[in-house]
Amino acid sequence: MQVGVDIYETTPAIDIEDSRTIKVTTPNGRITSDKLVICTNGYSHNVPSVRLKNHQLPVWTYQVVTQPLTPEQWDAIGWYKRQAFEDNRQLVHYFRPTADGRITMGGGRVAVAYGKDMDKDSHPKAWQHCEEHLKWIYPQLQDVKIAYRWGGPTSVNLDMTPEIG
Repeated sequence: MQVGVDIYETTPAIDIEDSRTIKVTTPNGRITSDKLVICTNGYSHNVPSVRLKNHQLPVWTYQVVTQPLTPEQWDAIGWYKRQAFEDNRQLVHYFRPTADGRITMGGGRVAVAYGKDMDKDSHPKAWQHCEEHLKWIYPQLQDVKIAYRWGGPTSVNLDMTPEIG
């Protein structure tokens, strides 16, 4: 409360009424405010707001992470400054070194959820695509093992550009 903001974490919103002030109905009462920040990312479509549901949908992204690379492998791929990078397409591929010397690579195939279907965290074909794309970009890493894989939702709007308002 030091900066004049109350935060109600993990409070279910049963209803959100947006007029001159915002009224959020919770199981234990009602919160009234001039501003409301909804931090739900890929779960935003579950927020009881028609306006929000019509502007975004959850899209799953999938990643693979290599075993730690040796100094010789880092030299072979020429990724000296270890900046993260991504390609510039709608189905983005993104690459980032980790603090423990691995490469995490994600993107490519995505899954979209409609309604309440949020069980898409596992996608073997997407992980296979990521591994194949990583080794296509860096053929020097053909023998590098994938240590682990994961997937999860992120929120996107229909034109794939950030939106606040």
